[in-house]
Amino acid sequence: MIKVYRTQDRFVIENDLICFLWRIDSSSKEKGGFYPVSLFYKPTKEEFLDKENFSWFLMCLNHRQVDSKNWRFCHYTTRTISDEREEAIITLEEKRDTFLEGTNIKLFIQIIENSPLLRLKLQIVGSSENALFLTRQEGKPCLKFPLLSFTSFGHNYIGREINLSQWDSTFHMYRPLQRIVSADNLKKGSSFKGPLFILCGSERKKGLILSYEHGSTDPESFLEFFIQEKKKNTLQISLEGKKGVYFHHQPVTKERYFDTAWMELGPYAGNLPGAKKIFWDFLYQGIGENSATRRPYIYYNTWSLQQAFREKGKSPLLPINEERILKEIESCHEIGVDVFVIDVGWYDRCGDWQPNTQEFPSGFKRIKDRLDELGMKLGVWMTPQQIAANSRVYKEHPEFTVITDQNDRIHRKDIWGEDVYTCCFASPYADWLIEKMKEMIDEYGVTYFKWDGVSIMNCASDKHFHGGSKTSLQQRIEVGRYLQIKEMIRIAREVSAYNPDVIVDFDITEDNRAVGIGFLSGGRYFFMNHGPSYRDLGLHRPPTKPPAIYTNTYGPFRVRQMRRVPFYYGSIIPPILLMAHCYPHNKEGFQEYNLHTSILGLNGLWGDLSQMSNEEIKRAKKTIDLYKKVADAVVSTRPKITGFVGSSPEIYEFIDPKKSKGQVIAFSEKPLKKLYLTKKIDKKKFLCLIGQSYELNSSGRTSIHFSFKQPVSSQAAFMMGALYPKTRIIKSTSSLEEVEEISSKKLRIVNGKPGQQTIIWAKERGYPEVTTKDPQKISYRVEEKEDFYLIYLEVKDKGIQIIIKNKR
Repeated sequence: MIKVYRTQDRFVIENDLICFLWRIDSSSKEKGGFYPVSLFYKPTKEEFLDKENFSWFLMCLNHRQVDSKNWRFCHYTTRTISDEREEAIITLEEKRDTFLEGTNIKLFIQIIENSPLLRLKLQIVGSSENALFLTRQEGKPCLKFPLLSFTSFGHNYIGREINLSQWDSTFHMYRPLQRIVSADNLKKGSSFKGPLFILCGSERKKGLILSYEHGSTDPESFLEFFIQEKKKNTLQISLEGKKGVYFHHQPVTKERYFDTAWMELGPYAGNLPGAKKIFWDFLYQGIGENSATRRPYIYYNTWSLQQAFREKGKSPLLPINEERILKEIESCHEIGVDVFVIDVGWYDRCGDWQPNTQEFPSGFKRIKDRLDELGMKLGVWMTPQQIAANSRVYKEHPEFTVITDQNDRIHRKDIWGEDVYTCCFASPYADWLIEKMKEMIDEYGVTYFKWDGVSIMNCASDKHFHGGSKTSLQQRIEVGRYLQIKEMIRIAREVSAYNPDVIVDFDITEDNRAVGIGFLSGGRYFFMNHGPSYRDLGLHRPPTKPPAIYTNTYGPFRVRQMRRVPFYYGSIIPPILLMAHCYPHNKEGFQEYNLHTSILGLNGLWGDLSQMSNEEIKRAKKTIDLYKKVADAVVSTRPKITGFVGSSPEIYEFIDPKKSKGQVIAFSEKPLKKLYLTKKIDKKKFLCLIGQSYELNSSGRTSIHFSFKQPVSSQAAFMMGALYPKTRIIKSTSSLEEVEEISSKKLRIVNGKPGQQTIIWAKERGYPEVTTKDPQKISYRVEEKEDFYLIYLEVKDKGIQIIIKNKR
């Protein structure tokens, strides 16, 4: 249960795991103020804050260092985000410095039920009484928030720094860099980029999780964790602005306040894998307020259809027309797609973002009407950083564009047939884009935006929000880069807040794009599209292929690269937040191999679906339908991974033990048999396993019998939770094809192959009767136990439908 309250001299925010206690002191002018005194971890009854942290932030205002001692508690309000999340907004007012008169500081603290992590942000709000400026010291930002001293983690403790912004040119993707930091390196003056930093005491199993919400591409670093002091019993750590967080003499007013990046802080007991799970759970349920990004939709994107035209030497824009799109929508519906995304070419002019009425005579009306009829959603590609030279927005607002250090506008010719200018997000353009996206939501029914082509830019303009004519060129560029990332996060948050069904995906399939934790608070990452190219792999490209063609399109090579996303990131970030697209076709005999990669939470499909046979569509739909039955458990469960990408076997387990629901997806590069044992589940909530032979043992673990008969193949097992507990199929020597609980007293089973099943039937449901239209093809016997009946069923042919019900 979450509690937020104030006593006479205390402010408290707590849940069942942690208690964050602040002291409100107005008795002493020297020490009077508002400061944290306790971060208590309830499960182990341990204190994590070392002492009263009087200076828990530090900044430079009007050339003077200002810390938390300059402020006193004024009041607080709360905001309920959901049943499991609460936010406290604490307002502090200046205490004794006249140049700060009228200035307020707001501290935002969010707490989530069943999580030890707190989410914090600091905001400085200026006044009309005094001119307030953020100033630098020795040419560098002076901003530390938070600045806290923590108790010792024992004599032998280590850190784990996890960096998300490393570009790997071999696999053409970003991948995390995990670096172990020894106790010797945790010394005064050390710094760590993160954005995730975990401390763990190996002796006492006590640790601390720190992270912040921003982004970058290595080696650039805007924010870093610094070790301020290390003593025998304490470790003082701060999150500091390294560069770009503000410019010298940046004004702070009521209208244009300054706020820090959100950051996370929390204690835990256990090991490093346990800390990663805490952080994974936080990203799934606690970082953002847009639940749509966590819904297990199946997405289809038209780009690969367009790429097929490109490979034939034709324009990739040719299939983007009303009739062709309507045809593809029908194929998508047959397979089970939820969100249909039209890629590049649907618009009249980049920047104005209106449907091209030559290709879409009804605008998007016919498209949207048909999607609504089929229960599907509309998504569109857009490049929010570019606007066409002949667009209305450029004619009205040329000041939105990026200005180079040579005082030129960045002008790119023939980008998908248009001349475009690049816009600066650290300008009024960000608010303009928010309103444009809202307009697209209202007028066209768009609920998914794929942001493409957004690189971190070097804008030198002195007319934007990153510095004026008196600001140095270097500062204008650095602050512009920092603010671009911050504004992208804000846009995604505000657009999704405007419509809770909206999802913004940021394409990070190329280098020089801002990768970090921050964007996941409002949107998701479109993580991989094609994977490595001939160029990345150092191969000679076939002379008949265009330069951008990617290798082995429909075969296993490409999807192996896709699986590197959940493999590298699955222990840190929920795969549902990291999209990749696979083909549902069977052109090279790898349909299951491709589809099973998609349902590892990546959830993306593309290709020319009209070329698929009826048999291919049926197979794809069967896989997707089974996935959808367990998808809520899959996307909310941190995967357990056995092996590595390309190993034999390579297994991904997504099972929620409380729901007894989920899936196990296995890949192998060679023929073999593998007996796989799942984690323990709640046996009472288990119904069955579909897709493989199995046995549920007495401890609640399921033995799955995988048999790979061909090289480079994949198999899937779907664990179904019971709607009416106490009845379950605990063993099957062959794969089950369908199992349906028709009612609490009626069960339907369809075998994929001949085999035997052992079924527990609750006595409270009456004596079981087994019926089928082909009684000669089954046999069974019923054995009475103390609390249930045990049914031994043998099915002698595949596809036999069996009904078990209580005998009246």
